[in-house]
Amino acid sequence: MSPRRALHGSSLTISVNNGRCHLYGVCQYEAPSLFELTEDERLRYVTEVIPEYADQAKAAAMCCPMRAIQLSGEQL
Repeated sequence: MSPRRALHGSSLTISVNNGRCHLYGVCQYEAPSLFELTEDERLRYVTEVIPEYADQAKAAAMCCPMRAIQLSGEQL
């Protein structure tokens, strides 16, 4: 994973509300290619998702207990 780096050919965008995120790590479990919790308690994530990872992004957003992940774009 390249956190915060856009993946070419994307049409789905991820944003995270840092005020809502409690760093539970569910997103990393559901989409390890897109989300990473660092040792210094920061969430890193890919902002633009290629079609191959769209299902992972949707699962992470749906499973987030704090509803901190928002998705937008053509693949919704």
